[in-house]
Amino acid sequence: MKSDFAMQKHEVPSETFGTRKKMLRTGRVPEWWTFTIGHMPAIRDVSSGCRGCGRETDWCGGELAMNWDELLEDVMRRAQREGHRKRVRGRRTEVQILNAALRVFSRAGISRSRIADVAAEAGISTSTLYEYYTSKEDIAYAVPMAHLGQFYQEYIEAVKGKTSAHDRALLFLATSADFARRNPEWARLFYLEIWPSVLVTDSEVSHSVGDYARILVFLVKQGMEEGEWSAEADPYETAAILIGGVNQVIITWLLYRRPKNLTKGGMSIAERTLSMLKAEAPRQAKAKKSAKA
Repeated sequence: MKSDFAMQKHEVPSETFGTRKKMLRTGRVPEWWTFTIGHMPAIRDVSSGCRGCGRETDWCGGELAMNWDELLEDVMRRAQREGHRKRVRGRRTEVQILNAALRVFSRAGISRSRIADVAAEAGISTSTLYEYYTSKEDIAYAVPMAHLGQFYQEYIEAVKGKTSAHDRALLFLATSADFARRNPEWARLFYLEIWPSVLVTDSEVSHSVGDYARILVFLVKQGMEEGEWSAEADPYETAAILIGGVNQVIITWLLYRRPKNLTKGGMSIAERTLSMLKAEAPRQAKAKKSAKA
């Protein structure tokens, strides 16, 4: 059976790492990248289906009916459910496998790694590994889930006491960059390989990545209600701008170690992006007023 990470229609090619370097150097965006952006969970709307492919979705717009605390609880519940999925078989060995897989995938990439490589790195037999995971893709999706749960937990603890959309969004974006800095092997796997490919299957990790966007869409809509950002803008496009800005800083750091201080760089791009969005509000209001005159 063909691997989920093989080059199929609408899937990310195995040479993702080199392709991203070329994108940064030339500014040219391949067709599959455009498709990936169109399928970003931030662009999905439960009322109209996915704007990239038109499929109906029953989860990505759930934030509309939730308040802030309920949304964060829902996000953590999903991450914890996946994190506890295989604990009955032995948590210590599972962690051993996931840590080994992270090192192997980070060195060689998912497409060039083998189950036997992960087993050898973990110091267990291949047959033992298969008792926990049925395929390389199963492991590849499990690796980011554990860290995403940790990221969401860190953010939920740090955001307590913050009430404005601006402060919550700034902290969320800055925490994303700092978490990548503190977990570079995971970040390399997640941002360079997993994120562009999660949409090709209906996996738990694709939903957990979607939760990342759900949080920002919620905050954008809150900011619109507070008058922080333009009420005329599309909240899904605004969320995509915020995600894209910070992700690009993280990717550039992973490929070239620029900026040297990723935490500071992530905070800087988040502050500038939020400031530009705030400046957009009075301009659009003025333009709307002029149009009515």
